[in-house]
This record gives sequence, C-alpha cells and structure tokens, in this order.
Amino acid sequence: MQGYIQQKDDTDEYSATASGEAVSGSKLPRMKRNSVEEALSTITERIAALDRDPRAKFSTRKAVAFGDFLSKRPQVQAADVGVMLSRRTPVSGNEPDDEEEWAFLKQLQAKNRFVHVQRYQPWMSARSHRNLV
Repeated sequence: MQGYIQQKDDTDEYSATASGEAVSGSKLPRMKRNSVEEALSTITERIAALDRDPRAKFSTRKAVAFGDFLSKRPQVQAADVGVMLSRRTPVSGNEPDDEEEWAFLKQLQAKNRFVHVQRYQPWMSARSHRNLV
C-alpha cells in the first residue's frame, strides 16, 4: 500500500494520503466538531425522553457514539451512534419485529445529518467510543 498512507511526524499514527483517499472513496471531514457534539447531546436527550415514555415500545439498553469527532480536529465527519434496544412488552411469536425496531431508531435520528444511528454491535464498544447511555 505504498503511497496510500503516511506516518504522522514523531508519532505512531498514520493518515491516508490524497491518493489513499481517492482509492478508498473517503470524503474529507466537512462538519464542525461543535455541531456534531451538539447533535450528540440532542440524541442523548431524545434517548432519555423515549426511555421515560411508558408508551414507547422499546427502551435503550446501550448507546455508544464513535467516529473522528473524538479527535481534537475542528472539522469532522458525522458521528456514528450504535443503539441497543430492548422491547418493553413481549411480542407474540419468537422473532422480534425488525421493522418496528428500525422505525424506532429512525425516530431517534430524526433527520439529524450530524449523526448516523444504527443497531449496536459489540465491536462498537471495542474501539474508541463515548457512552451515551
């Protein structure tokens, strides 16, 4: 992969070169870090409000945010948020209703372009992240 990555000065960190970004199809960070932080605060409040709502079909067991917003850079990509849900009331049958779960996750995101909400996966906690719940 010579020419696609470069080592940062006096550190053990690497970054992609312009050629590496072109090959990978990555995009330059274009959002203000403060805007992403505000969006994470909003989604944390939304999770808390939905968890307090007794009529909500799900409650949140875990929520983590990860991405380059954890760095100190002023320009970042949208944060990724992994959410683990638990059904409040049992459903008839053994299979959970994926459509309802996705609708709930979409409700959490609420057209917020600064975060991408998705189902929680264990690897999300194995990398650098911030616990939201």
